[in-house]
Amino acid sequence: MRTSTRPRDSIGAISAVVVVLAALAVTPVLGAWATLSAALALAGACWIVGGWPRTRVSAGAWCGAAGIVSLVATLLYPRPGGLGGAVLGTLEAVVLLPLIVLSARAAPARQAVVASVVAHAACTLWVLRFLPRDSASATLAACIFWSLLATSAVVGGLYLRSLDADRARAVTAARRSQRLELARDLHDFVAHDVSEMVAQAQAGRFIGEEHPQKALAALERIEEAGLTALASMDRTIHMLHDVDDGGAAAQEQSAASRPLPGLADLPRLIDRFAASSPAEVHLDLDSALLGTVAREVTATAYRVVVEALTNIRRHAPTAARVDIEVQVVAGATLMITVVNDAGASPVRGPVAADQRCGGLGLPGLTERVESLGGTLVAGPGGDGGWNVTVTMPLGAKVVSAS
Repeated sequence: MRTSTRPRDSIGAISAVVVVLAALAVTPVLGAWATLSAALALAGACWIVGGWPRTRVSAGAWCGAAGIVSLVATLLYPRPGGLGGAVLGTLEAVVLLPLIVLSARAAPARQAVVASVVAHAACTLWVLRFLPRDSASATLAACIFWSLLATSAVVGGLYLRSLDADRARAVTAARRSQRLELARDLHDFVAHDVSEMVAQAQAGRFIGEEHPQKALAALERIEEAGLTALASMDRTIHMLHDVDDGGAAAQEQSAASRPLPGLADLPRLIDRFAASSPAEVHLDLDSALLGTVAREVTATAYRVVVEALTNIRRHAPTAARVDIEVQVVAGATLMITVVNDAGASPVRGPVAADQRCGGLGLPGLTERVESLGGTLVAGPGGDGGWNVTVTMPLGAKVVSAS
């Protein structure tokens, strides 16, 4: 497979070659050491900056090599040079500063330390090539000046390194949060579909011999539930790829465009549940709510109903009636109530904080609802049944924990 080179990479490589050729041209005039050290530093800067961030792994090597050559040039430089040598030396020191920044920011820790120390010393001492030997005060002042500049470059590189580390940690935390969210989606939707398939298969087994047409209808509903479960898993896999391959903006855009079901899908959900359960199901949904509730709220409301119905099928199979009510209270709060008359549930009393460690089912939904500024309460009703009650602001959006 052929790979194309980015224009920016080519510019960096071409610039480095031009610097080397120019150094070769002026070497007979200014001397080998003066031109070699300056050319190496400038060519390295052109190469790294031109190919950034692909070339960041070589920043420490370039910085260390340029620093070593500069120190050797300072040690071996034969005599105070003229204007041309001083200009080249100044250019070399100025170029060493961004090399120090890039090395301290991007190189592996041990390599960054060594390269920065060597380049810092080179940047501090380069003036010894040109200043008179008998002017100690001027030499010391010049060394201090360049040392302060080199120190500032190290500090700047370390600051950028800390920002990169914070950004990487934030991306990792965001990806982990999205994976947990996808796991909750998979639990909420696929578990409901699979439990429906099991219920339909059990019913078909008992009525198959006496009522083959009803058994065929049950098989059709099993097929429909299976296809829905496969679609949910396929959506989850695609979202996992988006989380792993995309940046933060791409992940947010992908999350915002997920075709998650909402309040408008509740009637179909209820019909499917009623077809696989002996319970009589009643849904009271205000049609004025459709299309007017925030996306996060309507998706969470759907998940609450899915989880409540799944728990009824698992833990309250004797329920004869299930009432689901979705309404607006106090003008700006959505209330979802799911009541069954069997009274069995895996969660006794209101969902407590210490029950949320699993992050799935009602505990996971409780965290989701609370992130929207709402509440979820599950517990026995006054008539012996079991109630799940959720309240959420109509226009709420998920608030990430900091």
